[in-house]
Amino acid sequence: MVILDLFSGTGGFAKGFMEAGYTFDTHYFCELDKYAIANYHYNFKHAHYVGKIEEINPQKLKRPDLITFGFPCQDLSMAGSRTGLAGKRSGLFFEAIRLIQAFKPSVFVFENVKGLCSTNEGRDFEIVLKEIADLGLYHCQWQLLNTSWFLPQNRERLYFVGHLGSTPPPQIFPFTESNFRHPKGIEKKAQTILAPTIDRSVGNGGHYSPYVVEVDKKLGRPKSRNYEQYDPNGHNNRSVRHRVY
Repeated sequence: MVILDLFSGTGGFAKGFMEAGYTFDTHYFCELDKYAIANYHYNFKHAHYVGKIEEINPQKLKRPDLITFGFPCQDLSMAGSRTGLAGKRSGLFFEAIRLIQAFKPSVFVFENVKGLCSTNEGRDFEIVLKEIADLGLYHCQWQLLNTSWFLPQNRERLYFVGHLGSTPPPQIFPFTESNFRHPKGIEKKAQTILAPTIDRSVGNGGHYSPYVVEVDKKLGRPKSRNYEQYDPNGHNNRSVRHRVY
């Protein structure tokens, strides 16, 4: 089939479909980051780069059977600006809708952060549903999933699947943790060699990095509070931004 992989990154969606047994006669992708583009070309030798999403002309591509995308999350993330779909980056969702409307793929799949459900008091997700409803005959299903069900990380993501046609497709969701094999024995063995850590934000991108908490950096428990204070940079640091709780 024909795939159009939007905001492709290094190709997680395409890789997943290929691992599931699908093959692509024509493979298009769009991405902004030059390193991700180079990596994508390396991993998918026959993929055709079609530029930035705003530059895609539907008349110049074959109609895709499948469109996948994980549009930018910076304006939706709990660690981001929370401006939502009005933000310059997360607002590129509407470019994906433009292409779905033009191509009418048989299936589209997208994912984004949990924050999509809550920005602007939930109105952004209402906008998403309305935009998709306005496309026409798409049966849609979605669920918030967590990688902790099958990987040693806690990453909640909303997955959304749309099927074109008047006949409802088979039910996809819900998935539960019991649907995934979880190596409890391996997890227990690995945890025995790890030190306790606390996550601390790094830079402005919403990334987190663990560091070991040293006992002598403990500032104690504030009055009428049920948490402990730590200062990773020295005792009694007055700068609140360097403290963890």
